[in-house]
Amino acid sequence: MRKLVGNMIESLPDFANVAIFSVFVFVLFATMGVHLYNGAIYNRCRYNPYPETPKSWAIDYSIT
Repeated sequence: MRKLVGNMIESLPDFANVAIFSVFVFVLFATMGVHLYNGAIYNRCRYNPYPETPKSWAIDYSIT
């Protein structure tokens, strides 16, 4: 048990490198997704691009 815990503690710096790389990849793909789908489904079920009143949209209920 002592060797197992010792090996786990020794591997933490390597795990940190993997975690930092994973976060970088997730941020990269998230940024690419935001730019690729920028507003693609924002106006999907609405008649107008802007609200008729400050918080009221005309919604097309025939599209589900």
